[in-house]
Amino acid sequence: MASSSNRRGKANTTRPWTTAEEITLCTAWCNAMETYGSGDITKKGFWSDVFANFEKDMRGTIREYDAIVSK
Repeated sequence: MASSSNRRGKANTTRPWTTAEEITLCTAWCNAMETYGSGDITKKGFWSDVFANFEKDMRGTIREYDAIVSK
């Protein structure tokens, strides 16, 4: 997918996700699921944790918050 946007239309990326980014995002999501459980994934705190874990594991900001939430 060449570009994506979230429901608010803020995320817009032309760079495709790398395999390393995909794996790191999945890992960050799984780690957040351990804390929040399946019933709380729509809360901003959940996605903030996913973003923070992704950013930490990638050793810096690679993607913006909206790009991760829309993924």
